[in-house]
Amino acid sequence: MTKQNLKIYFLVSMMVFCAIVLRVLGKYDIWIVPGGIARSLIYIALYIGWGISVRNRIIQTQVRRYLISIAGLMAFWFVIRSTKYFFTADITIGRQLWYCYYLPTLFIPLFSVFVSISLGKSANSEMSQPTLLLYIPTVLCLLLVLTNDFHQLVFSFPKGKVWTDDNLRYEAGYYFVIGWEIICAFAAFIIMLIKCRLQAQTAHQIDLLDQLLSQYEAESAPEIRRRLLAKAAVIGAYIKRRGNLMFIGEKTEVTDTDELAACFDESFANLELMGVESAFDIPDKISIDIRDAIRVYDFFEAVTEAAMDDICFLWLKARSLEAAVIFYLQAECETELTALSGLADTCAHEEGVWRFSMRIGKVGEQA
Repeated sequence: MTKQNLKIYFLVSMMVFCAIVLRVLGKYDIWIVPGGIARSLIYIALYIGWGISVRNRIIQTQVRRYLISIAGLMAFWFVIRSTKYFFTADITIGRQLWYCYYLPTLFIPLFSVFVSISLGKSANSEMSQPTLLLYIPTVLCLLLVLTNDFHQLVFSFPKGKVWTDDNLRYEAGYYFVIGWEIICAFAAFIIMLIKCRLQAQTAHQIDLLDQLLSQYEAESAPEIRRRLLAKAAVIGAYIKRRGNLMFIGEKTEVTDTDELAACFDESFANLELMGVESAFDIPDKISIDIRDAIRVYDFFEAVTEAAMDDICFLWLKARSLEAAVIFYLQAECETELTALSGLADTCAHEEGVWRFSMRIGKVGEQA
């Protein structure tokens, strides 16, 4: 953890502590209005700060966009809440501000769904059109709340009494709106829970990526920073592609060598950023077990990570036999790779070049 991060964590902790103190003082009728305003300003500043952090640190375009939107909605929520309680005396304006609470409460769960769907996808991937249709019920729910004064299908108020949030009855529209919020929140939770399996399987790479990025931030030499960023790109490509293979495995037990070639294509492209001479050749349209595809890709990553500091050449070729595919991997480096021999079928070392092979069966054939 860098000194800069420690300073940020300390500042955030102090701001949260001050907000809690102001809240406690308000319970005892001390500084109710100024304390409440100050507390709201603290939380608004925290959400804005979080949004800036997301913008600077998140690479995936869709995830960054929706997380920033969530941060903005949270800040907006505190702005209208503070305006309602501390700056508005008019009952009608206060009621409309209360209705506006449902802008963040509806769209934050929706954007959480979009974030969960976008996790693990390529940096510039776009949300699919069917997914974007989720905007329609969300906007309709918001319009239903904002126009409540005309139909009272969400909240109804007794005749002859003031229309406020202290004097109301929940109608069918309210349960429809809350139900949609719950559905979106639950869907986001389930999707993220499923994708947490990827994090568990790539925990080492995630830690390594965090270390590389921390070193990058602390380093001042341009050449070293460039190499650290290239290493981070290699690890990031593996995490993303490993996730894709895992998600395919959730739906089917079979994939083909084209999918595996796509994984290597991205990984090898990032190896070239490190100055590593690399090439691969894999025959296409061969059906293989998804577990074998993951095993081959995991082995490649193990070799790459072990030799990352001094690897200068990496070559991978697959040869199709009648019932099997044999993968040959060669890596030129000074790093000792004997510990990885147990993961491959064969291992040899000659003149600084490590040679491995792995044999996997074709689907429907006996390897």
